[in-house]
Amino acid sequence: MSDKELQEFLAKHKESIERLRRVDEAAQEEMADLAQRKTEHPELYDTDRQLEITTRFVADNPDLSYLNVTTPQDDE
Repeated sequence: MSDKELQEFLAKHKESIERLRRVDEAAQEEMADLAQRKTEHPELYDTDRQLEITTRFVADNPDLSYLNVTTPQDDE
């Protein structure tokens, strides 16, 4: 691709390229925020802890008809 073709391509797709650049920038900011929150509160991102809390909630609230949790054994 020649310089002229490259310049024409960039000019033609300027808006799309700029939009993608903004999306990338926003995603990078969100990832940085997530990393900071994860550092400040690692317990909120501990899968085993979240599973324990969910399991306890389900056990403590058997009357919630809209809550349906299945296990791999249930699928057999």
